Amino acid sequence: MLYCFLASVQKNGKLGKGKSEIAATLVTGNTPRVPRYSSHTNVRRNILKADDEKLKFIPFLGESRNEANFKKLVRELEQVYSPQSSETSRESEENARIRQYLPTWLEELQLGCDLNTLKHYLLQQDDESGELAMEPRNQRLLLESFGEPLDHRARAVASRDVVLPPSLLKEMVESSRNEIAKKKPGPVANQVRTYADLTCLICAVIDCPTHGDFHHKAVDSSDGEDNGNERLPETKYEPKTLSLNFEDTIRRHRNRVKKDIESLPEGKTKSCSDECYMATNFSELDYKFNEEHLAILPQMIETYRHPNYRSCYIAFALDIPCWTVYAELQRYKSENHEGKAKGIPTGLAKKPEWYDNIKKNIRDLNEITIAHLHQERGQVVARINPANKYDDELFTTGCQNVYLQRGISKATVMGESQLVGFGLYLAEAVKKGDFLSEYVGENISSEEAGRRGIVYDRKFLSFLFDLNQDRVIDAARLGNKTRFINHSSTAADGLNCEAKIVLVNGEHRIKFVALRDIDVGEELLFNYGKKFAEKQ
Repeated sequence: MLYCFLASVQKNGKLGKGKSEIAATLVTGNTPRVPRYSSHTNVRRNILKADDEKLKFIPFLGESRNEANFKKLVRELEQVYSPQSSETSRESEENARIRQYLPTWLEELQLGCDLNTLKHYLLQQDDESGELAMEPRNQRLLLESFGEPLDHRARAVASRDVVLPPSLLKEMVESSRNEIAKKKPGPVANQVRTYADLTCLICAVIDCPTHGDFHHKAVDSSDGEDNGNERLPETKYEPKTLSLNFEDTIRRHRNRVKKDIESLPEGKTKSCSDECYMATNFSELDYKFNEEHLAILPQMIETYRHPNYRSCYIAFALDIPCWTVYAELQRYKSENHEGKAKGIPTGLAKKPEWYDNIKKNIRDLNEITIAHLHQERGQVVARINPANKYDDELFTTGCQNVYLQRGISKATVMGESQLVGFGLYLAEAVKKGDFLSEYVGENISSEEAGRRGIVYDRKFLSFLFDLNQDRVIDAARLGNKTRFINHSSTAADGLNCEAKIVLVNGEHRIKFVALRDIDVGEELLFNYGKKFAEKQ
């Protein structure tokens, strides 16, 4: 192979142009080259995608296509997609340009006719011709939305395609339906709902591109008894017991100044109620704490630290007499300190497990294990800190269900599969049950997945993964390397991982976990499920 190029050369002390030739040796090897992966765009999280009901093109399925199968494909696509417009894109742009001038022209012509009158006229004329190809129900809906009937003196002054193109008709039908819906009385909670409709319920972001749709469904109370004109309340409020989030309590406490707060002089204290410990002689009164109050009392002690008003605040939050809280705290303090020092027989009940003494209580909380967190309390803040997500040693113990939130996948490489096409191989050894990676892609509706599946079935290549009853993940256009994991039904055929759908912070996500210990260089294989077996 010979390469020629022009270069600047110096001849007789002058700079000129010359021609040079270099012989190049073609380097070849036995290893097939892995092509560039340009068939999809890599993403780290699922991307919410709206439905595309308009058929923009007929997909190309190869030169050697069967004409009968191609016609069948076209019929199926036309059934699930909206009908295609007969006008070309250039004609559509020209009609849209002319449509912008119609209000000005009608005003200059002084015919007593505006754009709404034209639309009304064309809809009435369509009763016989049917050129608009509208359902009678939608046509009546639009005619009623104009209000006054058309004046008989008005006439058509513009083309039907300019005044009422198919896209504008669809918008008008939807707008008319919305106007009818607005006339119906709705719940009070839905009257001011701008942010409620636009804000994501999971991450509180306006127009969230990641999480799925959430719809507010109206409650049907028609099954109840008919009480005449009596109406049920639109909103029902249920009082709930105050329960502080323990992780937030720990975090706030560490940010505070760790020193004891001085008590107020007795003359400056003020009782909170008639049942306050400062206004009640409770030395001979009996009381009993229930288990629910005892469970959250440690959190209350950390939050309300002032020695004078701690009992008042806790009593108000738990809706119990103030003197009972004060007596409970003083009882354990007296048992551990004053009772033993002075030798006074207290005859008190055995202290609960959560309490040693007030000052030591906070320090001991970091050494107690919380069952629902599966980890030590002292490591809570460190594990939820995004800066520590690459610290594997921090996550070797404790809860193992945080890998999806960390977003740290195992090292993998892509290459030619031992089965067919390309596959995904491990670049590091993993243990049984380890998190491998997340299956990500476009978060689409089940209806959109059905439309895309028609083409995918013809290509014998699909990346659709059912997320739940309403949503599907499609990694055909957007995704990551997990889209290349191939199928295997049994362990004898190489099955070594599985996909699980989990709920993470209110959002369904798909993760891959190892079914056994996997060595470096092994190809990842998982079972595609019953749908794949039926199509095969």
